[in-house]
Amino acid sequence: MKRLFILFICLFFSIHIYCQENNCLSITKSKHQEQLQIAIEKINHGINSKYVESQKIYFSEATDILRSLNDKVEYPIVNYYLALTYIYKPDNNFTLAEQYLKKVIDACPDEIPEAYFHLGKLAYTTNQKCDAINYFKKFLTYQGDFDTLFTEAKMLMKWSEEICELINNPVPFNPKIVKGISSQLDDYLVSLSPDNEIAYYTRKTKDYQISGYKSEPAFQEKFYYSYRIADNVFDNGKEMPYPFNRNENEGGATITGNNKELIYTVCKMVTSPRQYYNCDLYSSKNIKGYWTDIVPLERVNRPDTWESMPSVTADGKELYFVSNRPGGVGGYDIYKSFKDENGEWSEPINVGEPINTPGDEKSPFIHTDTRTLYFSSNGHPGMGGYDIYYVKLNDNNEKPEVKNIGYPINTENDEMGFIVSIDGKYGYFSSNNIKNESIGGMDFYYFPLYNEAKPEEVILIKGNLKSDDTTKPIKATVQIKSMESKHITFIPVDEDGDYVASLLKNEDYLLTIKGEDIVYQSTYVAAKDSITAPVIKLEMEVQPIEVGKHYRLHNIYFAFNSADILANSQKVLDEFIVFLNDHPTLQIGIEGHTDNVGSDEFNLILSENRAKAVYNYLVNNGIDANRLQYKGFGESSPIATNDTEEGRAMNRRTEFVILKD
Repeated sequence: MKRLFILFICLFFSIHIYCQENNCLSITKSKHQEQLQIAIEKINHGINSKYVESQKIYFSEATDILRSLNDKVEYPIVNYYLALTYIYKPDNNFTLAEQYLKKVIDACPDEIPEAYFHLGKLAYTTNQKCDAINYFKKFLTYQGDFDTLFTEAKMLMKWSEEICELINNPVPFNPKIVKGISSQLDDYLVSLSPDNEIAYYTRKTKDYQISGYKSEPAFQEKFYYSYRIADNVFDNGKEMPYPFNRNENEGGATITGNNKELIYTVCKMVTSPRQYYNCDLYSSKNIKGYWTDIVPLERVNRPDTWESMPSVTADGKELYFVSNRPGGVGGYDIYKSFKDENGEWSEPINVGEPINTPGDEKSPFIHTDTRTLYFSSNGHPGMGGYDIYYVKLNDNNEKPEVKNIGYPINTENDEMGFIVSIDGKYGYFSSNNIKNESIGGMDFYYFPLYNEAKPEEVILIKGNLKSDDTTKPIKATVQIKSMESKHITFIPVDEDGDYVASLLKNEDYLLTIKGEDIVYQSTYVAAKDSITAPVIKLEMEVQPIEVGKHYRLHNIYFAFNSADILANSQKVLDEFIVFLNDHPTLQIGIEGHTDNVGSDEFNLILSENRAKAVYNYLVNNGIDANRLQYKGFGESSPIATNDTEEGRAMNRRTEFVILKD
């Protein structure tokens, strides 16, 4: 609190000189003037001293002198300096300071403008932001040599107005406890896997340590995980298995979208070359269901600084974390690192202003949309302590607008560890201040998140490529093409054939397998469809190009009982044309099939016309007709039963066969 108050030594003397010319502030006895001067000097010494004990002595002596003066005659100017001692002394008393300042303005409403300035700062510091506005407004009406104080008053008044606006316009907030994770112990630093199926968190457990001949209780931070069993309900959780929980304190984790790379915080005592407590970031990979030994993030960690609170994007390519390394904007800042093509993390960069401030920023959380960053800060205008803020990141290097998430989500207490569900429906946080819901200690809560603070709507593709040849790793990538913007990205596939992609829900996408001698295979994802789930699991089969083999053209749809190709299916055929152009020697046959609804003759004609429609589309878009044939088979070649709608849907299909390579 003390650092909030800025006061210059000359201020004391300018008031003292001025007050001798003013009856309201005058001190008639020269002895009293001398005592006041001594008190002022002691206040100055107290402010300038670097040592707390010296500060206590100076302020105590100044307070005794000023009280003694007031016992004789209550001077308004003495009350003013008494207020200052209660503001600046190490064991400050803002309540008494406010009382003395109000006495000053009651007795001399216009003689000491600085009294309004300090009343404004007291109101601001003690979470009376709306009251602070009026004091600052009053102070700014005065003339005088107040340039520095005016600058600060204008800034604090602006912040007070913003916070008062928050208080007067509360956001919806109805927190409920998350069952399973919350226990009678402290549970905090919770993170959810991007698919929201697993929660990772820190639990402060009571273990026993041997001290001499006795076993004494001691608390230790341990790393836990829980599986989701219903909406906002998880199992009771277990300690993370080997290789975790082998250090003094562990937790504060983040995990990639495929649930295969986990980055978390390890804190322990460093003993060489000097002894100090330090936190660093480590990673582990899940291979075939087992976690690898943890390894430090070499370029991210520094031996002499604190790195913690990581948050990784779903694709595992960007990492946000907190560090107090030199050269930052403030104390603890948010930093960012990128993973290169070799899987190594880059040298971190400070995300800079306006996110970071001269204060401290903590608990960054980058949503699955990769655009919405939530974090806590005590350096932005806020309700008090650490407040939760969010920004919408952009690609054009414009400075994002930092927004306070609002009251009563933010309070005069510290709010940290905030995260948001993949669908943006819920916000989550840990707290020990929700008394009517608490199980004990710090518990984990959720609440419906209001619209303005929600992230972009996204879907998370969790895909797998399968192959009949299980003896060789799959050498392929997945191309994702945005149907509106035509933007193309390539997603790597791991040794298990798994891949993950986070996609904004404002476009539809076409996913296509790409690789040498791999036949065309694609899936159309209608992300814009409002009923599309936030997490989509896809399987596609990797097949080699073989003469005589039949392959399905997925997502080729026609108007009912017609050969008119639907618009989205034309986009699938456009990518099929790319495949044919990449393999100019291929000759293929287009084959149409129907279910058994309708007559044999009608279905045969319909399938022939549909195969011809695909043939015509390919020819009209540049494929040599000599490379193509087409034929309709009607209902003669089903691949599933026609007794169910699901089976009939499978039988209504378009295929192609490799005639010549």
